[in-house]
Amino acid sequence: MFGGAVQQILGNTAYFFYAQACPNGTGIYNLAGCSSWTLIGNTSTLAYPSNVFAAPVPPGDSTINTIIVRKNVPAADVPNVSLVRLDIHDLITPANNQTLAPIGFGGANGNQTIDNTMYTQNGGFKPNVKYEYLGRVVYPFGVNVPAAGQTRGPLWTTPAFPGPVTTSNITHCSVQITAENSGGAPANPSYTMYNLCASGTGGSCLTDQISGATPTDTATRVITALNPGTAYTPTGQALVGNGDGSSTGWASSAVRNGTGFSTLAWGGTFTIPMVGNSSATFNISGLIGAGSIQSWLIRANGTTLLSGTGDPTGARSTALGSLTPNTVYNTVQIVLTETSGCSSTLNFNPTSFTTTPFAPTAGSMSATGPRTLVANFTDASLNPNGATSTYEFQACQNAGFTVGCLTSTGPKAAGAAQSVTINSGVIPETQYFGRVRTRNQSRPTWPDSPWFGLGSATTPNEAPNITSLVCPDTLLNTTTCSASATDNGGPGSMVCHYSVNNGATLGSANDQPTDGSGACPAMVVNFPSNGGYAVTLEVRDHNGVNPYLVDTETDNVNVGQTPASISVAPLTATVVTGNTQAFTATVLDQFGGVIAGQPVDWTLSGGGTRNPANGVSTTFTAATPGGPFTLTASVGSATPGTAAITVVAAGPYFVTLPNLSLNPDNRTGVLSALGNDNVDGESSLTYAWTLESGPAAISVSPNGTNAAKNAAVTFNAAGTYVLRCTIANTNGSATATTAPRTLNQALTAISVSPNNVTINVRNSQTFTASGRDQFNNPMSLTSVAWSTTGGNISGAGVFQSGSIGTNIRVTATQGAISGSAFVTMVDYDVSGAKAYPVPYKSTTGGGAIHFDGLGSDSHIRIYTISGRLVFSVHVNTPVYDWTVRNNSGETIASGVYLYVIESPSTTKHGKLIIIQ
Repeated sequence: MFGGAVQQILGNTAYFFYAQACPNGTGIYNLAGCSSWTLIGNTSTLAYPSNVFAAPVPPGDSTINTIIVRKNVPAADVPNVSLVRLDIHDLITPANNQTLAPIGFGGANGNQTIDNTMYTQNGGFKPNVKYEYLGRVVYPFGVNVPAAGQTRGPLWTTPAFPGPVTTSNITHCSVQITAENSGGAPANPSYTMYNLCASGTGGSCLTDQISGATPTDTATRVITALNPGTAYTPTGQALVGNGDGSSTGWASSAVRNGTGFSTLAWGGTFTIPMVGNSSATFNISGLIGAGSIQSWLIRANGTTLLSGTGDPTGARSTALGSLTPNTVYNTVQIVLTETSGCSSTLNFNPTSFTTTPFAPTAGSMSATGPRTLVANFTDASLNPNGATSTYEFQACQNAGFTVGCLTSTGPKAAGAAQSVTINSGVIPETQYFGRVRTRNQSRPTWPDSPWFGLGSATTPNEAPNITSLVCPDTLLNTTTCSASATDNGGPGSMVCHYSVNNGATLGSANDQPTDGSGACPAMVVNFPSNGGYAVTLEVRDHNGVNPYLVDTETDNVNVGQTPASISVAPLTATVVTGNTQAFTATVLDQFGGVIAGQPVDWTLSGGGTRNPANGVSTTFTAATPGGPFTLTASVGSATPGTAAITVVAAGPYFVTLPNLSLNPDNRTGVLSALGNDNVDGESSLTYAWTLESGPAAISVSPNGTNAAKNAAVTFNAAGTYVLRCTIANTNGSATATTAPRTLNQALTAISVSPNNVTINVRNSQTFTASGRDQFNNPMSLTSVAWSTTGGNISGAGVFQSGSIGTNIRVTATQGAISGSAFVTMVDYDVSGAKAYPVPYKSTTGGGAIHFDGLGSDSHIRIYTISGRLVFSVHVNTPVYDWTVRNNSGETIASGVYLYVIESPSTTKHGKLIIIQ
């Protein structure tokens, strides 16, 4: 067996062992003859011991110099350890780097069996100074662990007492505490922890680890969560650690107190001066220590209503709409957060408030009339605490609510549906923009609700208003009306339209505008007869242009009767002595109408008596034959009426005065009369009818007999007729006339002239129409309508046609009656006549040369160049086809020919080329 030791073996390393055999006597470096190497085994060396460190022992003070030394050698490695050494170096003067106190433990044979044991080393250390330790293991044979197996680390002694402890920036719930370390100046950075406290009720501490790099280390920290208005004592304490950043092995100095202080006590006024329906104003005043406030918030029901930064002093208002209307908000508080980060909660006075009702949630504005705007809206909110609310309705002429604004208020009604009306100052035909809000009547200092928009509405037009219409009663045939009106469009924006009834007519221009004062122009009304009339005035706005509105007013005019003339019937009478004759006066008014029941004064020139002297009628009693005597009827300034009376001793007289009635045929009539004779009776009488007055002779059948008391009359002309009837017998005669009767003309025929006229197409012809009545007498035409079967004719009867033609009918029509004339249209202008084709070729010409534009009457003559006539024809049509033959029917030879076209008014020359 061969054995040996190998030195200079490294720890924690794998090794392989080899052996070889060599001849005897061969030296270690003489390998000649040796056998090859043979692997005989392998092993690994043990790891070096580790984790040898040291730390100061807490607590201590500036003179602490006790050191705890710990070793940590793996148990498997302990038998191989000869010695563990710990060297501590003073780093105040790094150049020295001397070993102050080498520490050794363990046996020479490596019998160190106790692990993690604490050892002390006293003396020779300074407070608050950094040292460095070096831990190493010494193996048997004096071999040291190389650098890789050594343990190094920092080492501090405990700090000195801290210096002054002061306070600053005292707030309601925080303080800034500063502590200065007055110990020695370390040569190298050290780690110091300062424990700063505010001792007292609710006090707290802050601990901070800082790096000391200056002769005097200062710790400053803000202590929060203190109670306002409370006394505290500031304290400071310094601690030092082992440098590894953990709290293991920390040592601390004694505690030093600073001058006592008190946190600020809160003071101030917190009120709620104004509450609306969706907003509120909070007032903060007299706040102590406001400068220390970093942020603040106001809350109610645990919900933040307002927040901000800095000093909250003053009036703070929530935005409109941020609160719920008609809602109770409890526990109203302000939370103040100071610059230190601590907060305090204070209550408002009062600690609750109720928002007022909100503005409507839905609605619209409508124009219910020209001068009325109505806001209809919904507001289901209630009135809190018995308060009452009023709605303010505003309507303006622009969307910005600055022009032409009108305002009205109305109380809140029961239920959700609400309505407010503006009926003063509204202008018709104007667009308004509306809005409504809730006015708070219970707390006038609180704001109203926001405006709620109602949209827009345009007021309708307002009818004009007739303020006066005066048409005086009259005894004349006219009256003059005056009127005035008003309208929202102004006095000059109206048109006055008059109308009358019962045949009355207007004597002034109608549909005239009002003047600048709103007065209508004076209107003259003409009346056809007496009686009651209605004069109606319609005033139209918009200057009478549609769409317009109207106001209508009617004034009743009473047209009285003024006696103007008197007629007496009968006009003549023959009265037998002793007999009587009744006379009646008919009083006509200014219109020629009868004034019924109008009495007259009767006077008599002789022949008898009349009774009564005044009345509608009187009776004449014949006494003295003779005459004729005059019976006169008179009243006022009217033209008197008279009757002629002849008194006879005996003879015929009229029982029924002669009468004329006209038949619907406007040609005939019926005559009637009845006479008597006091001696021989009626049968002895003959009735003879004659024309008293009229435009033409008449014929009566029967006539001159007793049967003629009922006769037929035939007229020969229209006009007014009075017929006389003479009754006679052997005793004498009596005569009387009919009342005037007018026979109107009736249109029966229309003639148009000229008739059968020939007109050139380039000329016009004026036609006239004349009418004939039922007696073939001329009759004026009032409205003639012209028509034609060809061309056109104007309303004045001017006829034109651009085309020739015959038997063109021109008709004039009035009503159901019409008459016609006939027209022949001719054209004598051949200036535009032409012939083609030129040249003419018999092979392609179609056998004819065409002449066009020949008018109504023309002659075509064709000559040779030498002037010999070869062909002529008379044409009364616009076109003619010449077969290229002469008048004898022979084909025309090739050559150049001349043609002449003549009409009654024009001539056309041309040239032809014929190729056969």
